[in-house]
Amino acid sequence: MKDVLIGLLFFLIPTSLVAQTSLSGKVVDVKGQGIPFVNVIVKGTTKGCTTDMDGGFVLKGAAKGDVLKISMVGFKTGEVPVEKGDFMKIILKEEDELLDEIVVTGVAVGTSTKKLGFALSKVNKEELTEVAAMDVGNALRGKVAGIRVVQSSGDPNTPAAIRLRGSNSILGSQNPLIIIDGIITGNDTNLKDINMEDVESVEVIKGAAASSLYGSLSGNGVIHIITKRGRNAGAGKPVFVVRSESGFSKITREYPLATTHRWKLREGSWNLNDLNEQGRWMLDSKGNRMLDEDGVLDNPYPRTLDNQSKIYTARPTSTFYTSISDGDKKFRYHLSFQRTKQGGAIVDVSPSVRNNGRLNIDYFPNKKIALKTSASYTAYKGFNAPRSTRANALYTEPWIDLSERASDGNFARSPQGYKYLNELYDNPLYDVNILEDNFDRQRLMFSPALTYFLNANWTFGTSYSHDESRSENYKYVPKGYEEPDPTKENNGSYSIRQHISKTSIAQV
Repeated sequence: MKDVLIGLLFFLIPTSLVAQTSLSGKVVDVKGQGIPFVNVIVKGTTKGCTTDMDGGFVLKGAAKGDVLKISMVGFKTGEVPVEKGDFMKIILKEEDELLDEIVVTGVAVGTSTKKLGFALSKVNKEELTEVAAMDVGNALRGKVAGIRVVQSSGDPNTPAAIRLRGSNSILGSQNPLIIIDGIITGNDTNLKDINMEDVESVEVIKGAAASSLYGSLSGNGVIHIITKRGRNAGAGKPVFVVRSESGFSKITREYPLATTHRWKLREGSWNLNDLNEQGRWMLDSKGNRMLDEDGVLDNPYPRTLDNQSKIYTARPTSTFYTSISDGDKKFRYHLSFQRTKQGGAIVDVSPSVRNNGRLNIDYFPNKKIALKTSASYTAYKGFNAPRSTRANALYTEPWIDLSERASDGNFARSPQGYKYLNELYDNPLYDVNILEDNFDRQRLMFSPALTYFLNANWTFGTSYSHDESRSENYKYVPKGYEEPDPTKENNGSYSIRQHISKTSIAQV
């Protein structure tokens, strides 16, 4: 009996030793660079590990004859048999079809869209730069199904309004939730504060899926802006980018001009030297024009002037951008600066100037820890166009010349014929040259994040996001400014309005 037990003991020892053997190796790409965070699992078992920052791994419990399953988002999954030797070098090839489908919105790490349980649209940097745009809102035009982007004014400081299919607010805001590198900014974020040159991609979630990820704040959808980060492609040599662009801003198209009207006319001819001649219009007892009996707009105006072309015109824009980025397996950075000078499509409105700075840093002290931070600062100064420039060019009848000058050389407050209009409109050209309305805005955003990789399947992360903005608006109405209503007296005014907002969110 004793001999049998001894024999059985010697039989179990080799088995135990085989089960505890360790296999080491390294996973690299086709260029020989180590790939971190690759999952190495013994097929058909729960044994596995994750590669370190150099692509190296040590797998306990693997034995000759086992098959290793190697997987990493963005690379083709491979299966490699364990043969003789205790070190393996495994080469993974990139999966071209998956590279453009990796998303980060609503997930802990980069994930293929094929593995998501909700619909998500992604716009990559190639699509964003196909047609140059000054802000993220206008860059999304025509690139995502179910999204509507409206630039309602020729004012260069007015951000584009974005509406996603499925927005359901009736009385409140219909703006989607804006997230920038994980920073939840709120529903009133001005997208003109974001430097387009730094945008790597944009991910859009519409409908109920957004609320399931971010709660009630995202009831109108989510737009997640991901900025550029340093990469190890520089191989220790910084990569410099310098870019300068010039162009023009202009309205997409003008509305067609009306050439006829429905007012009742007296017999006779127009006297263009005196458009206030009362003998031409049929007036009622209050001095208002009378409607023609047939109600048809078939009476010709004495002349047709294109007032839109006098208010809206092509204005120059310019952008200067520079950046430096580099990195290795442990430390990566991206530093950039941009200066943008943009004139809107409204004549005589001074251009706006925006300065943007950004610093993104990634640090991987070991294979278990990843530290990331994003920081940006924006200084934006500009001039707001008067409200009258947005619609009064359309309301004013085309026989009235808005560019008419008064005796003092300024634009006339009420050009000839203004008194016959049903409404007391502002003359946009008069307002632009008399009123002053400018702003000065600064914005700071930063978001540090820590991720700890427990194993191949579990991670722990914590992050903090901070978004702080301060703006001041200055409005000046000089004494003597003529109101549309001549019965009102204007003594002039000067006002300063300050707005401060701060959003800080900690997440685990």
